[in-house]
Parts: sequence; C-alpha cells; structure tokens
Amino acid sequence: MNEIKIKNPKEKEKNKKKGLHFYVALGICILAVGVAAYTTYDSIVRFAGVDEDLTASKTQQKYQTYSKNSNKSATNEKKEKKSIPSQTKANVQRKPSDKDQKSISTNAEASGVIVYPTSKNIIKKYSGENPVFSKTLNDWRVHNGIDLAAEQGSKVKSITSGKVKEIFNDAMLGPTMVIEHDGGFTAYYSGLGETTLVNVDDKVEAGQEIASINNIPSESADGYHLHLSIKKDGKFVDPVEVLG
Repeated sequence: MNEIKIKNPKEKEKNKKKGLHFYVALGICILAVGVAAYTTYDSIVRFAGVDEDLTASKTQQKYQTYSKNSNKSATNEKKEKKSIPSQTKANVQRKPSDKDQKSISTNAEASGVIVYPTSKNIIKKYSGENPVFSKTLNDWRVHNGIDLAAEQGSKVKSITSGKVKEIFNDAMLGPTMVIEHDGGFTAYYSGLGETTLVNVDDKVEAGQEIASINNIPSESADGYHLHLSIKKDGKFVDPVEVLG
C-alpha cells in the first residue's frame, strides 16, 4: 500500500514566500542594471554634445578671426592701392613703336615745341617696361618719364602751347600739373612747388612759366629736379622723342 505524504501548510507558505523574494530581488537587479546603463549612455551623449559645442565654438572663433583679418587685409590693400605712384601704371604700358614715336615728334614740331621745361641735363632716363633702381625707395620699378636737373625754386616752362587740365598733389611725385598740349599729347609736370603760376583751364604758350621746382617724395635722393612724363593715346612714351 503506497504511502501518501501530506505537506505541511506552513512549509508550503514558507516556500511560496521564498519564491516571491527571489523574483523581487531579480527585478531589482534588472532595474539597477537598466538605470546604470541609461546613466552611462546619458553621460556619453552629454559629453559628446559638449565636445561638439566646444568644437563648433572654436570653429566659429577661427572663422570670425579669419574674416576679421581678411577684412583688415582687404582694407589695407585698398589703402595701398590709393597710394600707388602714377609711375607704376607704366607696368601695363607697351613701348611705343618707331612709327608712334615719329608721329609724336612730327606733331610736337608742328605745334611749336621750342623749349625744354627746365635744363637739358637728364639725370634719369625713361625706362619703358624695364625696372630701374630707386635710391629713395630702395627697390626696382619702371620710370615712366625723364628727370631733368633743376635748382629748388627755379621756374618750369610749358614745352609747347596747350591747356591746363588738372593740378593735384601726388603722394609719390608731389604737386603735379597736367597740360593737354596742342601736339596731340599730354604732359605731366611733377615735383612742383605748392603755388603754381597758372590755374586749371588756363591756356598756355610754348615757353610760358607755369610753376617752380620743389622736392619729389619718391625721388628725393636724386636731388631737386622735374619729373616729366608724357602720354600719347593714353600710353606713356619717352619724353625725349617729343622734345627732340
């Protein structure tokens, strides 16, 4: 005859409580693991976000610094262009052909070129497209005219008849007078005194005194002289070819 074991109700209740405690403990462990994982993930995200913000901020600062420096450079460049001497424009001027020079000389003679504006002593020649050394600026640059020796205060004469088109103060060449001569060319008389003997729109005759000699800022090391440049059809040409 089989023996039937009868479980004690108290023991059954005790086992039930043990099982419940196990599941509660297991749930707490899972919850703790989840919280720890979320906290770690959130910290990583926050750290990455801060790092991105810092990177973006540094990039913006670099861009702003670059933009500021670029604007400053552009401003300086703009200012520098304003102070470029008129003689550097000769860099883009082609040397006139023999035919051009012959035409200029013929026109000058027909219009009555009778005098040099100062002495005939040329201390620096026209260089065309070839740079020459500047003792004053200590560099090499084209010389778009001729330098005629003269004493300070001595008079400058109009090389032929014409009309005064402009009088201005050039930062590099000093006070300059522009005369549109009847021979079909325009002369630039630079290195003049502050006071001229004629005004804009005045008509002048060949040999008429128009101004006096003073210092030339960009050529001061060469002594007192007249810097004479001549243009024909908008291009610089050798003044000697015009003066004969």
